Amino acid sequence: LLIVAQLVGIGAGGLLSSRFAKGTRWYRVIIPAGFAMSVTMLLMPLVPHIPGVMRIVALFALIAAIGISGGLFMIPLESFIQIRPSAKQKGTIWASANFIIFAGIMLSGPIANLLNAHVVPTNGFGLLGIASLCVSTAIAVILRGGELT
Repeated sequence: LLIVAQLVGIGAGGLLSSRFAKGTRWYRVIIPAGFAMSVTMLLMPLVPHIPGVMRIVALFALIAAIGISGGLFMIPLESFIQIRPSAKQKGTIWASANFIIFAGIMLSGPIANLLNAHVVPTNGFGLLGIASLCVSTAIAVILRGGELT
């Protein structure tokens, strides 16, 4: 059910992105969404310390929030990758993007297994939250330097 909560969150984030990622400055939603996803993942290690039934509620709420911010982050970028390249380059760009996505998916299994073997899953989310925070900060610095068109 946690996967369902995350997938529903991604769908909701995707729908919200159509509202917030508009116009020539569509990319402005990426930075807050990236930081929201990072902070939400950083909150996961606190879940075991929440008493009773509220622990389950907090877990589902955080997983859904990760999904929502992930959808807000991912959908505008995917759209940009689809519309930005010239007609001559679309196939190459799409293939490259799909290759990188596939490689990330392939690496996620071994990384998850490594984390699960050595770290409690909620702490694993916290570690990935740190990585996400670094990436979100790098994106913010890059976008701050100039406008993406």
